[in-house]
Amino acid sequence: MDGSLSVQISQPKTIQVPIEVCEYIINMLYSGDVAQELDNFAALRSCALVCRDWSIRAQIRLFHFVHLPDLPSLYRFAAALRAKHYLGTFVHEVSLIGHTLHTSASTLSVFPVVFAGMLPNLEELYVQHIAEDETWYPKPTSPSDSKNPAVAREPKTLPLSTLGLDNLTFASFVEFARLVRALPNLSMLRCNSVQWKTIGPVPAFMQRAYQLGLSESVFAPNLQALVFLDSSVYGAERLITACGPQLRRLDISIPLADTPETLVPDHESAIDLGACSELQELYVVPTWDFLKNTENAQYGVELLKTMLASWNPQLPGPTLTIGAYYQSWNFTRQQFADILHILGAVAEQWLHMIQSLAHDRVDSGDGPDVRYWVDIVIYDWRAQREWWWSHVVAYFPTWVKLGRLEMDYYAPPAPNYQWAPDPAPDEHTPDPPRDKLAVE
Repeated sequence: MDGSLSVQISQPKTIQVPIEVCEYIINMLYSGDVAQELDNFAALRSCALVCRDWSIRAQIRLFHFVHLPDLPSLYRFAAALRAKHYLGTFVHEVSLIGHTLHTSASTLSVFPVVFAGMLPNLEELYVQHIAEDETWYPKPTSPSDSKNPAVAREPKTLPLSTLGLDNLTFASFVEFARLVRALPNLSMLRCNSVQWKTIGPVPAFMQRAYQLGLSESVFAPNLQALVFLDSSVYGAERLITACGPQLRRLDISIPLADTPETLVPDHESAIDLGACSELQELYVVPTWDFLKNTENAQYGVELLKTMLASWNPQLPGPTLTIGAYYQSWNFTRQQFADILHILGAVAEQWLHMIQSLAHDRVDSGDGPDVRYWVDIVIYDWRAQREWWWSHVVAYFPTWVKLGRLEMDYYAPPAPNYQWAPDPAPDEHTPDPPRDKLAVE
């Protein structure tokens, strides 16, 4: 009898993650934050090398949102699309982000020409200039090709519906206006820190609509949402005048990037919303410039008062929204509460004015009363909710009493939505010059 023992060693089972779970994770590699998006692109390229199933899903995501940091990458991508035309149908968003967007090597200046007719499903174009002293974004490793084809002065028509411009300076306002005019399907325009070296006269193609008394603009005829932050009041005036009849939402910072010293003398730097008959929401974003001095704060207050006085929409429930947007990190909680105190006084004064006008309209039979609302948007942790609400109630008492004020409260989705820490006892921080402002 053989007394030997047979021992079988079982191998541990390999745990396989269902491909559906992997695809779900790959699909989640998307962020509106530029720095996070760079990491996401690198992760997607790595996923594409794992296996065929991962490769298909990762490549779909890489083509859905394309990042072109410089001219060489732009021309390489254009060559790939010319070789395989069907790839252009997968592209829905493009970002042009880099250090050269203010130079002759700018990818923005050639993008409409190079990709005309190649991206039929393009929905969003996001353009951001990165300053030279910002080291978090990689600089191009190779110079731009001097043999790149010449660019036509007039941009070609693109199908996109959303255009985001961040930290850009155009040679002239007309150059900026031509870019917008080349986007007839544009429904949202976001301008953040956009300037013009030369403002110049209003382009003729922007004047045509309101000079002829047309109900719709021939310039950006489908534009319904305009986000205008930290940019010049002259650009805001022109865009709102040309596109006012079809605007549904306007997000605007106060004060704008101009200062009382840089405004043209004798120019009434006011924004008239009289043409915005369909404007459903006016979103006001106070900036850190509000804290600098009395002149800046007064400039912001006057802009808001003029906009509110001229806002007479012909639809129910228009809303004035006030929030710090993604700029909460510029303020301590108390600083922003003090700004709400100032803006609350403006909103209370405005309420008395529209109530008086409403009584006059009803008495004269000119139409029904338009009921305005106020919405305060706060990003903070749950423990601070009551603190914020107590300030809102104190600063907007009549709106609260009428039941026409809401406070939307959200947890901060990113670090720049979190408030600055309170200063040390011996540290001075600027306060809004509330007592020196002429609100009445």
